[in-house]
Formats: sequence, C-alpha cells, structure tokens
Amino acid sequence: PLKTIGAALGKMKEITAGQQVEVMLRGGTYEIDATLEVNRDHVFIHPYQDETVTISGGKSVTRNSLKPVKEQAVLDRLQPQVRSLIREIDFKKNRMELVGLHATGFGRPSQVAWTEVFVDGQPLRIARWPNDSTVMIGKIQESGVAKEGKEAPFPVFGYQEERPSGWKSVENMWISGYFAHGYADDMICVESIDTIHKMIHTRQHTVYGFMTGAPWRQWFALNLLEELDVPGEYVIDAGRGKMYVYPPAGKMENWSVSLLESPLMAIEHCKDVKVQGITFEYGRHIGVYMENTHRALIKNCIIRNM
Repeated sequence: PLKTIGAALGKMKEITAGQQVEVMLRGGTYEIDATLEVNRDHVFIHPYQDETVTISGGKSVTRNSLKPVKEQAVLDRLQPQVRSLIREIDFKKNRMELVGLHATGFGRPSQVAWTEVFVDGQPLRIARWPNDSTVMIGKIQESGVAKEGKEAPFPVFGYQEERPSGWKSVENMWISGYFAHGYADDMICVESIDTIHKMIHTRQHTVYGFMTGAPWRQWFALNLLEELDVPGEYVIDAGRGKMYVYPPAGKMENWSVSLLESPLMAIEHCKDVKVQGITFEYGRHIGVYMENTHRALIKNCIIRNM
C-alpha cells in the first residue's frame, strides 16, 4: 500500500518492462496538484473492489471558509439587499491560487480555464448584467480596426441604458457578446466608462472590431461586484486573491474550486493501458491527455466539471 497515486505510478518503474502492472485505488477523493503520468506499457488502473474513486484537480472548501464580507470598499459596491448574503473565499489565506478571467472567443486559441467554483457538483456562473439577456451596441467611437497600416486604438462604443453609469468601479470588469458578426462571440476587459458621453473604453482588441446597426450586435457585462445579485453567481478578484459568492438557495453541502492547470492524467508513449471506473473532475484543463498511445482504453469513467 502507498499513500498517493503518484507514488504508485512511480513504483511502476521498478517493475520489469513487459510485465502487467495493476494499480488498485482505495475509495475516496484524491486531490492532486500535478498531472498523473502513465508512461509504461501494460498498465491497468482501477478502484479496489468497486469502491468509489474520484481524482480531483481542485480542492474542497469547507463552509467555514466562506466568510461574510467585511471590507468596506467591497461592501460599498454590492447592492444593499445582498450585502449580508455575499460570502468571500480567501484563496491566499487558504494557500490556493486564484486565476482571473482572460479573453476568450471566436478566433482565439484555447487556453486553460480561470478558477471556477462548484457546489454539490454543479458549476456556478460569473455575475453578469443583464442577468438573462444582452443589450445593443450603440454609437461606435473607435472600431478597433487598423486603418492605413496604423496601429489600431482599442475599441470604444456607446451604451443607451442607465445602469452602466451607476457602476462605482470597472475593476475586474469584462464584456462579452457579438461585437461585429453574428458567428463571432468574444470577451474582453474594460478600461473605463465615460458616464458623461455614455461610452465604454475597452482594454483589448477583438478579431473584427466593433460594429453597430444590426440586431445581433449586442453585449453584456461580466464579473462586476455591483451585479452580484442572483444566487449562484460569483465574482473573481485575482488581485485581492478573493472570490465573492452569492450562495445558491438551499442547503449546499459540498463546495469545490478548480485549481490544476494541467491534465489530471497523461498517458504518453506507451501501449496496452486501461483506466477503468474512475471519476475525473475539478481541473482547469482536460481530464485525460493521450499522445502516441496504442490500445489505450478509458472505460466506465466519468469526466466532468473540467
């Protein structure tokens, strides 16, 4: 018996090449902080006597780690009716890394996900406005498209609604939507809001810039403390190392956050490997990575919340 899966996989190196190796895992959740590497032939990894085995790329968070918000600068940005309901998770105090949002959308390369939070196996969502819809892009002051070989400025566009003018800060604010074409969604961060001229100044370029005048050219705001107003939403403040959560209704038992930025398991340069009956979850990358393998089988496994 060995204490960790990593130790068991390391022990395989001592077994003569060509021999079958069987790794049996006792029931429970294994929270890992590095990819489990399988790189030899003839390996069978499975639970011991059908016990329930989970490999997690995250960490469970106790209810005691969800603290009421006390920082006045944060409280001032929250809507009055939810201030007593919002809870914060202090990643620094719990020695965990909190990774903030990044640009994502059409034409952008895939990246490892930001940190997410899950309750009873269900992912929560980033706070947004409007909560269940989008709003039209108004007048374009800067399209963000380069002209005559010059470097393009970041996009600047107008809004018609009153709500954005009431936001106290754009710290950690992002916008998403269809900024030009109906097939090209994008998500970028915001630099500032000019409430006098009702203009939003962005801090990143998009693939096609900004356009207006078509019904699909719409946007919504993300990750604003002012819009943390629906149970099941959260805001990431990577600078403070804190996540602010509006807990879902009901008695929520199990809280987890995703941490590992690499695959949970990697099977590479080997053959005749079988992994059976294991749940992989709560990673910021993918569940099982395979490269240059022959007869590698992932059987009766669950890969979720990745």
